[in-house]
Amino acid sequence: MSHTLSRRAVLRQLGIGAGMLPILNSVPAFGAPLGYPKRLVIVVWSNGVIESQFWPQGAGTDLAPMMFPTITASLDPYKQDLLFINGLEFRNCADNGIGAFGHQTYATCFTGVKGTRFSDGGEPSAKAISASIDQVIADAVATQVTLPVRSLHLGAMKGGNAPYNCCFYRGAGQPVAPEQSPSAAASKLFTGATGTVNPDIAQLVAQRKSLLDFNGRDVANFGKNLGVDDKRTLAAHLDSVREVERQISRLSETKCNGVTVTDPARAPANYPQFISAHTDIIVNAFKCDLTRVATLQLSDYNGNGIVFPWLGDLGKATTFPQRDDHDLAHNPGTDQKTRADAWFVEQFAAMIKKFKAVPEGAGTMLDNTAILFANHMTNGARHDYNNLPWIIAGRGGGYFKPGRYLRAPTHTPANQLYVGLAEAMGVKLPNQTFGEYPGLLPDLSA
Repeated sequence: MSHTLSRRAVLRQLGIGAGMLPILNSVPAFGAPLGYPKRLVIVVWSNGVIESQFWPQGAGTDLAPMMFPTITASLDPYKQDLLFINGLEFRNCADNGIGAFGHQTYATCFTGVKGTRFSDGGEPSAKAISASIDQVIADAVATQVTLPVRSLHLGAMKGGNAPYNCCFYRGAGQPVAPEQSPSAAASKLFTGATGTVNPDIAQLVAQRKSLLDFNGRDVANFGKNLGVDDKRTLAAHLDSVREVERQISRLSETKCNGVTVTDPARAPANYPQFISAHTDIIVNAFKCDLTRVATLQLSDYNGNGIVFPWLGDLGKATTFPQRDDHDLAHNPGTDQKTRADAWFVEQFAAMIKKFKAVPEGAGTMLDNTAILFANHMTNGARHDYNNLPWIIAGRGGGYFKPGRYLRAPTHTPANQLYVGLAEAMGVKLPNQTFGEYPGLLPDLSA
């Protein structure tokens, strides 16, 4: 973990006196590097939505007075935590035709760069030729802090790990295969971690306590000979020191509670259990500070094999062998497709609830996290991918300003949101550019 001494501490240890006190007004608080880590989660699902039943209904940008239609109704309790973003498009797919068949957007949707076509004997497919945004962020975080897991990738998919079934890429032709077994993921992550504090946090706590003890005595003696104004400055500084002490106390009490998981049987009716287990793993991995970047694929590139027996009768299959997520998209029947999509959004709402249940300081884990809930198509029957139905939950450590509905100009590159995700994680991309399209989406930040 990176440990940074503040300039105040350095000044005092160098013996610099009262003449340098104005510096205290121009530098961050002593404990600025300390605090709860920022995290990123990307959750992906497939086959688009019935748009009229997805987007908030109302004028302006404030979500509070808006009505959430059927698909997003379960998110109503979390309006203050959400940022709906309309108008985004996979321009990297549109500009070279790689996404002319909408399912092909899956492999390249988070890279912001044109992919390549290939065929494995079936329908034409695509694979990425560059790293996806999660991997770029994970690489940057790894230069700042040493964590046991660089990035965590889980999947509740029905398909295999072929390139077109993976939407996160380490680099050209290097798909990241998600771990689909919750028990295997939990075993790898939490073996030996249960009931302990992350050793990097423990080391930081010990170092900060030592430094605070030294500076507390030094500053108290130093302040006896100051004038009124300088004493006020010093008092404000000591207040920030005391806040650091409170943060240290909270960190030292944070225990790493691993999870023990037994995989459900691989049966269609158990699909919800896999999603719930993977969500628990992500939450606990973040609590333990084992990683700060996680992804969860709720589907592969076409949603084949995901049926919904718990939703009742969704009609008969018409295009594909069974009435699965893919068949629903092609022959939706507004009520049937809406019920399925509402269920997917309910899984997102359940994840939000679990993040909000973890207290961190005066807020919750959700305040220090950005969760992108992303479908790689707008409408599954049309196979299009502009006005993508995307939502961000959380504040990303204070970067995002939620409780709003942003309407970007149609055909805005999704790349511009990816730049915002990077900045929320403290990662500055050169010239605010990711992939082939520059720029930062306006009005994201607080």
